[in-house]
Amino acid sequence: MKYYSTEMSDNLEIIGHHPQAEYRKGYNPRKNGSFNIKVNEFPDFVPHLELQLYQKSVPTDYLSVLGLPFGMIISERLKNIFEKYKLPRHHFYKTKVYYETKILDYYWFHYIIDDFWDHIDKENSYGEILNIGDTFSVKRRIPAISKEQNKKEVITREEHCIKKIGKIVMHKNFPKYDLYKTQFIESKTLVSIDLKKALEENNITGIEITPFERFEVIT
Repeated sequence: MKYYSTEMSDNLEIIGHHPQAEYRKGYNPRKNGSFNIKVNEFPDFVPHLELQLYQKSVPTDYLSVLGLPFGMIISERLKNIFEKYKLPRHHFYKTKVYYETKILDYYWFHYIIDDFWDHIDKENSYGEILNIGDTFSVKRRIPAISKEQNKKEVITREEHCIKKIGKIVMHKNFPKYDLYKTQFIESKTLVSIDLKKALEENNITGIEITPFERFEVIT
């Protein structure tokens, strides 16, 4: 099963301004807002979220938002596509996006990845520490030992080096989500080839999709 990496577009010809939106003036993210929600939990209340597009911004299906801690701000069109595919645990929270004299309906897509370390093939997965230079040579490999060990590796700094995913292999019992996020060395948002095709066929805007050969599911 082939996967692709997705990122918010930074092409100003498409998005107009980067980031595209910020919290609306007067909005308090600490009052039943985005700051009251943890990345690995769903709240026991309905979050309130109001955003303001910058004057030069173009309203795309996927919005880049200054200060949003996690998740994705997506259009109803993109939400409808996501709902047709296999997703990890998630909620869509209605979000008001103010644009010129209009209020646009968007959704905060909050999804939780809590099974990554249940499915990773630790023996065949690894990260890499690369020496920064003309060739980015591999200094050493990082073994996929545990969630706790991974946290230590991520926060440990090594001068003139960067850390990247070398290879992530998932066992065949992996649920084969159509949207997922890696939790080893790097956080990469991935989509399946089927979801990629749907996004492209529907001309979804504000998102960039590139091949990601470093994530593999055993068949």
